[in-house]
Amino acid sequence: LAATLADSGLSVSVLDAAPAPVMPTGNAALRVVALNEASHNLLVNAGVWEHLDQSRVLPYQHMQVFDADGTGEVYFSADAVNAEALGWMVENDHLVAALHGFLAGRQQVQWHSGSRVASIKQSADGWRVERVAGDDIHCRLLVGADGAHSLVRDAAGIALSRRDTGHRLRRVAGRPGGV
Repeated sequence: LAATLADSGLSVSVLDAAPAPVMPTGNAALRVVALNEASHNLLVNAGVWEHLDQSRVLPYQHMQVFDADGTGEVYFSADAVNAEALGWMVENDHLVAALHGFLAGRQQVQWHSGSRVASIKQSADGWRVERVAGDDIHCRLLVGADGAHSLVRDAAGIALSRRDTGHRLRRVAGRPGGV
């Protein structure tokens, strides 16, 4: 979202509890993100995709999903929809570093690394985000991508219900560096 708003004229702050991202080198990390075509297009159109090292991007052409008890399955194929790929696997650290690098040159975007949120409070004109260290941030729109224990969701009063769907990913097949 920050990448798509980078040149909109809006002031955007990204709060990241982690240290400043660094483009990974060496062996691939185990934590990956599966990007579908919509996410891919968003990153391409925003200009972020070109910041990814394509040798670390794995397009996948097939996916097979099974029920936990083995009674059902679904098979997806890029060939069935005349696509080069169903999606792309990208190391999480790689994607975050590419986003950070892309946004570093944008004057309207501030990336606050090592910025832990202490609390979030709704005010008459928006939201106040209190950080453990550093100034509070005031905003009219607050977007959370802060995981299962989301302070943003809690502050907005959005309930969370969890359920196991019984689906498990069996395998992903692709070739690193291209289709």
